[in-house]
Amino acid sequence: MPENTPARRALEQELNRKLQQARERYFRAADELHRQIFETGIPPDEHSPALATTRQREATAFAEYCRALATYTELIANGKLPDSPACNVAGRSPREPE
Repeated sequence: MPENTPARRALEQELNRKLQQARERYFRAADELHRQIFETGIPPDEHSPALATTRQREATAFAEYCRALATYTELIANGKLPDSPACNVAGRSPREPE
């Protein structure tokens, strides 16, 4: 896709918006995990059922952020289009072959 077309700029803006949303979700999830660790006094490296759900939410949010970052980077750095016209990065692994 040519770099300086209205369609390319719109796609960049959409992917950047999705990236920023994923980043915010990850930061909120990480903040919540840190808050729970601080409040409960449970060491971060200890497996605790009390923290399991929060850890899973943080891990999921981080994975979504990584996928969004990989998709955005592929477009900006390499000019590669995302798999989906709707730019849905939630189901794509950053290391999936094309």
